Amino acid sequence: MRPTLALYRTFLARYLGPYRWHVLLLALAVLTSTIGAVWGPRILRDFIDGVVAQDSQRILLQAVALYVFVNIVRHLADALMQYLGESVAWAATNRLREDLLQHCIGLDMTFFNRHPPGVMLERIDGDSNQLAHFFSVFGIRLVSASLILLGILGVVAAEDWRVFGGMLCFLALSIWVMLAMRHFGVPYNERLREATAQLFGFVEERLASLEDIKSLGGVPYTIRQMLNLIREQISRGQRAFSLGNLMWPLNLAIMGTGTGLLVGGGGWLVLRGEMSIGTVYLLMAYLNLLFWPLENLSHQMEELQKAGGSLVRIQELLDTRSALADGSLSNAGQAPPRVRFANVSFRYASNEVPVLEDVSFDIEPGRTLGILGRTGSGKTTVTRLLNRLYDPDAGTISLNGTDLRSLRLQTLRSLVGVVTQEVQFFRGTLRQNLTMFDPQVPDERILAAIDRLNLTGWLTGLPAGLETGLSSSSLALSAGEAQRLALVRLFLRGPSIVILDEAAARLDPATELEVESALQELLDGCTGIVIAHRLKSVEKADDILILENGCVREYGDRLSLMADPNSELNELLRLGLE
Repeated sequence: MRPTLALYRTFLARYLGPYRWHVLLLALAVLTSTIGAVWGPRILRDFIDGVVAQDSQRILLQAVALYVFVNIVRHLADALMQYLGESVAWAATNRLREDLLQHCIGLDMTFFNRHPPGVMLERIDGDSNQLAHFFSVFGIRLVSASLILLGILGVVAAEDWRVFGGMLCFLALSIWVMLAMRHFGVPYNERLREATAQLFGFVEERLASLEDIKSLGGVPYTIRQMLNLIREQISRGQRAFSLGNLMWPLNLAIMGTGTGLLVGGGGWLVLRGEMSIGTVYLLMAYLNLLFWPLENLSHQMEELQKAGGSLVRIQELLDTRSALADGSLSNAGQAPPRVRFANVSFRYASNEVPVLEDVSFDIEPGRTLGILGRTGSGKTTVTRLLNRLYDPDAGTISLNGTDLRSLRLQTLRSLVGVVTQEVQFFRGTLRQNLTMFDPQVPDERILAAIDRLNLTGWLTGLPAGLETGLSSSSLALSAGEAQRLALVRLFLRGPSIVILDEAAARLDPATELEVESALQELLDGCTGIVIAHRLKSVEKADDILILENGCVREYGDRLSLMADPNSELNELLRLGLE
């Protein structure tokens, strides 16, 4: 895919539009700098010719003072241009990062299964960062360079038509080269960004598994794989730099040829008395000044190619649509709701065996379903489908008779609370992590929930109480503490559907007894699902579902199943397979 002018225009309008006054002031600074750049050599030309003609000292001093003033104003304008350019760049790229992150969060889990976190970090941050120059000064510098070229050509045309004709040909040749090669480096820069994303994804994945890599002897293999990815990045970077930056040496060659011709022709005209020394200086100064906008235009074209590769990747990401279409209903009916799975089948990828196959069960309002089964039997998949992280391939899942796909995702997920074995905390204070950064939750509710989980004594031992930073070395959470804090989160949310996916798996027996009453209180008044490997974890469930290889092995009332000597649950209890 090649970036089009419409794509560039769309991104500039979307992300520079809110900062139009900054851009206008930036344009004014550029115009001031441009006028100073074109006017300065004319002042020096008059000064040189005045010295040769032996003008009065007062006239010469006026020329010097004017030259100093013009340069001071010009450099102040350059400083303002630099400051405003950086400000606009940061503001625009941060808005782009925000849009990309929000868009990615709305994508379904199958997308993230294909794109690891490191790759997504590069797509969201790296590609956005590549556009900083494009958003800040690309258009302004393009206009500035064009104005300088027009100003120089206007002055030269007034001085000597022969030099004007030669400079116009020289300029036309340079611009033709730039236009002919403006898209040449885009695919190479796009491939470089892809290689960088692959490297970042590999590093992130390996850092997350560092303990396993060390303990299992995988360090040499990891280093070799990383070096291979680095070699690929370097190789693509060399091609992107060498083939994507051909315009600069070509313009340098054209500039050298033009300088030689001007020096020779100008000297010949001076010897014939057809041109003053000051005018030769003026033309030489303008030729040197002409090289700056040409080089700037060349550099802007290189930056445009880099930005083009990133724009293509960003637009492809923004064009990616979630496989989960949002529903329209904002009301799920009574709370706690009735949950029903009707002939549900699901597989994570089309080429894989089904994880669930023709699964059906009901959870009446306020009742708790305990799900048992071996690892890989589909227990956790049931909860992911209920939370609509995925949609089933066949069958329906409903709340109070309403298909989940008819509900708004925000409505559904506000009803469901999940605690898993893997508890995630974020950089911030303990209060922020417990409330998920909601400042409206009062401390009284937080402290009451902490007390329910018997964590009050632990909290008083923290250096700053609820303001203790979870990311600092002053707070090291054990697995049991992390699990109980996750349950505190659930108390604060107050969901209508509670899912405990091995929520007590990391608790020692004594701690499990301590939080047992809190778990029961959490489930009271809610429709609950308790996933467990141990039979003890579901001994207070109302109903039992036993899965095997994605199919329902047994389903029914727990007490009835226990009373049935031929039931699978009774067999498990009899054999003690906890």
